[in-house]
Amino acid sequence: MYLAGLMVIFASAYSQYLFRGIGPMIGMLLVYGIPLLITGYIWGSAIVKKALTHTYSALKVGIGLFGAFTVLGTLTGALVFYVLSTLDPTAVNLLHKPNPVLQISPEFAWIMVAVSFLIIGPAEEYLFRGSGPVTGMLLVYGIPLLVTGYIWGSAIVKKAFGRTYSALKVGVGLFGAFTVLGTLTGVLIFYVLETLDPAAVNLLHKPNPILQISPEFAWIMVAASFLIIGPVEEYLSRGFIYGGLLDLFKGRHWIGLGLVSSVLFATAHLYYAFVYEVASLVQFVDLMTFGMAMAVTCYLSGGNLFAVALIHGAYDATGFIGVATSLGVGTSLRGLMILVGAIVAIGLFAQKMRKKRAEHLQHSG
Repeated sequence: MYLAGLMVIFASAYSQYLFRGIGPMIGMLLVYGIPLLITGYIWGSAIVKKALTHTYSALKVGIGLFGAFTVLGTLTGALVFYVLSTLDPTAVNLLHKPNPVLQISPEFAWIMVAVSFLIIGPAEEYLFRGSGPVTGMLLVYGIPLLVTGYIWGSAIVKKAFGRTYSALKVGVGLFGAFTVLGTLTGVLIFYVLETLDPAAVNLLHKPNPILQISPEFAWIMVAASFLIIGPVEEYLSRGFIYGGLLDLFKGRHWIGLGLVSSVLFATAHLYYAFVYEVASLVQFVDLMTFGMAMAVTCYLSGGNLFAVALIHGAYDATGFIGVATSLGVGTSLRGLMILVGAIVAIGLFAQKMRKKRAEHLQHSG
């Protein structure tokens, strides 16, 4: 599965910073080795067949595009630097911090020059530019589970079922509230795209590649949504990545870290950018708001993953039900989920307001 392949790549990449005691150099084997083994086993031959074709024209075009986009990136960076220096001059000093990847001896640096050509460049281009179709979901999910489970598994699972009822109630409410927020933001993005580039809106009519399966297999994916996709993605995204960030920052900045983990969660679905191009902003906003709802639920419940896995599984299942039955049925079920979530959110908000009012009256009396 393509999105699962991306999850392996990013989970492996970020694990070197979340695992204790593993530096960037030692972590290179983990970062490149595991994704190469998995993607090579599933898609290797198809990728390698195309890897050396049109080399001269690709090199010529690649150098030109590298120059153009690097200039664009430099100009954008200069603009960001100017804004930072205007709003917060002290923030600019952070740019003087040394790059941790370059904190090595001159002798080892020459080794890394060779490694850049022989390992890093080929491996990153293979992983990020050549990933193939939707296959190997169990294998791809299995490796990150084994790796993260070995390091933090028991600590994550211990909290995964605590305060389930309250976590489910809060999770459904936050899912409804954040999904409404994501939908409204998506509508705004849609309107801006339609105004600036009407042709870009047509990209949203492209079929979702994950849903290009037979109705029979779609029913299997409905079950997989509850039993595999929801639990595993929440374990990795909220349990491991978000939980690891909270642990690193000792529980501080939980909202900001939730946003960071939500961005990483959205980034794991990078295939949307390849399919929908600039219109994928709509999907990424939905993914980020969904991820934020799940992260806040996880934090407020003390690390419960059962509730967020159930919500995640149900949300994904509605898409596959739309394939197995009809688009109308799947859309109606997803809409019902959002409606129930919004009602729960309103109820929880009203309950909190009543509680605050009662406390105020009590103190006043």
